[in-house]
Amino acid sequence: MSRALLLLVAALAGACAKPATPPIEPHAAPLAVATSRVQSITRPAEFDAGGIVRAKNIAAVASRILAPVLDVRVRAGARVRAGDTLVTLDARDLQAQAARSAAALTAARESVRAAEAEERAAQAALRLASASFDRVDILYRKGAAAGSEADAAVAGLETARARATGVTARAAEAAAALNAAEEASKAAAITASYAVITSPFTGVVTERLIDPGAMAAPGAALLRIEETSLYRLEVPLDESRARAVAAGQTARANVGDGAGTWVDGRISEIASIDAAILRGGRFSEKIEICMPHEVGYQRLLAKHLDGIRFIEGLSVELLAERLKGISPADLDAICNSAKRMAMRRMAEDAEELPPLVWDDFTEAMKRVQVGF
Repeated sequence: MSRALLLLVAALAGACAKPATPPIEPHAAPLAVATSRVQSITRPAEFDAGGIVRAKNIAAVASRILAPVLDVRVRAGARVRAGDTLVTLDARDLQAQAARSAAALTAARESVRAAEAEERAAQAALRLASASFDRVDILYRKGAAAGSEADAAVAGLETARARATGVTARAAEAAAALNAAEEASKAAAITASYAVITSPFTGVVTERLIDPGAMAAPGAALLRIEETSLYRLEVPLDESRARAVAAGQTARANVGDGAGTWVDGRISEIASIDAAILRGGRFSEKIEICMPHEVGYQRLLAKHLDGIRFIEGLSVELLAERLKGISPADLDAICNSAKRMAMRRMAEDAEELPPLVWDDFTEAMKRVQVGF
C-alpha cells in the first residue's frame, strides 16, 4: 500500500512540473516595420442598370394654320432629310390673299411715283411764284407796279408754298403706305408658305397622325420625327443609386442583348421623374451617347459585317474612315442594305455572298438616305 501511494505522488509531481523554456537569443536582429497614415477615400461605385434608348431630339410636326390636308408624303418608318416636304395643305385662300397683297403693293408704288411727280410740279410752281414776287416787289418799290399787282404776287407765292407743303405731306403718306404694303405682302407670302410643311431635321418618322382630307389645326401634331444623329439612354435609378452619379461622369452603354459593342457615353442630366409614371423615390439618369470615335466605328462595322468578305483594297478600317459621322443606327441599316446589294450579284449555285465593294455601300447610303 505504501509503495503504491509513493508512486502516485511521484506521478502527480511530474505532471505539475513546468515545461522547459527555450533560451532567448541575446542579440536578435530588429524587424523592419513600415508605417502609413490611415485615411478615408471615396471609390467610384459601379453597377449595372437597364434603360431605354431615345432620340435626343424628337419633334411633333404641326400646322400653323387651319386648312384641309391635301397630301401626306411619308409614312411611319420613312427616313427624311432636313427640308423634305412632309405635308401639303390647301392654300388657295392664302394664295389669293398673297395676290391681293401683291396688287396692293403695286398700287402703293404707283401712288408714290404720282406723289413724287406732283411734288416736283409743286416745287417748280413755288420757284416760279417766288421769282414773280421778286420782280413785282422790285417794280412796286420803284413805283412801276400797282399795289394790286404786288398783292397778287404775294398771294401767288403763298399759294405755291401751301401747295408745295401739302404735296410733300402726301408724298410722305404715299411712302409710308408703300412700306406698309411691302410688309403686308411679305406677311402674306410667309403665311402662304405655311401650307407646305417640311422636316425640321434629318431623321425617321415614328408616327403619322393625319391623312389627306382631314383638317389640320394650329398646334395639333401631324407627324412625329426622331433625329437619328444623336441618341441618349434614359436609365431609371432608385434614390440610393442616384446619389452615386453626377452630371458629367462617364458611363458605358451596351445597346442590344448585352454581348454587343460597348459605347462610351456621358451623363448629361439627372432629373426626377413624376411619381405618376414611376414609383416614388426613383430618378432617371440620362446618358448622352455621342458619335463613336474611329475605333468605335471599327468595332461596330466588325460586328455588323462579321463573316463578310471584302474586295481587295477594302477593309473595316477604310470603311470606318469613309463612314465616319454616320449614326450607329444608320450604320446598321447601311451594312444590311450593302449585303442585300451584294446578294443581287450572287450566282444561282453560290452558297455565300460575293465580296462587298464600295459601290455596295454608296448605293446603300442612297437607299437609307443618310445625311452627314
